[in-house]
Amino acid sequence: MGRLMKKNLKRMLKTGDQLQLHIGTNSGDTHTLLSALETIIDNDKIVINARLTSAEQTFYSNKPVSLTTQKETTGILNMNGHITQVDRNGNEVVLVVSLSDNIEQTQRREDFRLPILREVKIAALGDQVLEGVTQNISAGGMRCMIQTPIEEGQTLDIIVTLDLFEYTFKGRVLETINHENQASFILRIAFEELSPVEKKKLVAFIFSEQSRQKMMSK
Repeated sequence: MGRLMKKNLKRMLKTGDQLQLHIGTNSGDTHTLLSALETIIDNDKIVINARLTSAEQTFYSNKPVSLTTQKETTGILNMNGHITQVDRNGNEVVLVVSLSDNIEQTQRREDFRLPILREVKIAALGDQVLEGVTQNISAGGMRCMIQTPIEEGQTLDIIVTLDLFEYTFKGRVLETINHENQASFILRIAFEELSPVEKKKLVAFIFSEQSRQKMMSK
């Protein structure tokens, strides 16, 4: 999935970098906030600021957090740490975060497949719309289960909801597998004609959800 790197913050990050902040709630869920890097204090601590989406979000010293950012040269960087200082002003918060020694780097973003269950609609063969469930998704394609077989090589419109937004992707069936119970079929689908913006949004969702799942498993 990724490799662990000894962190060198001043080489890996710069002021103004956008960071996805994943933080647990009192109810056991995980919130994801968009934050920005303000300052690199040293190779262990950074200062970030974030705009809150809920007045109920809580921050306190030693609370564990996870941070994710995309870099053109190194791919996805995942960092774990904990809060050491909080300065909250209305719906904005400034946090000092102490990071763990290693940073996880995923060089090839398109290759990582996120295990995730989502309802999916597949439009094939004219107006026919089939419903199914995803098993995993990557920036290059997805694997899903449906009740009706689709011929390999068939082009599709794939409709799936990610982070409350509905997306429609073009795809092509690479393989159709008859499932063990003989009543359903597994499709391996490659995405086609993704724009750079669509791919960036998809990658951002995948690694945001991956970090959320890691936080929930702790």
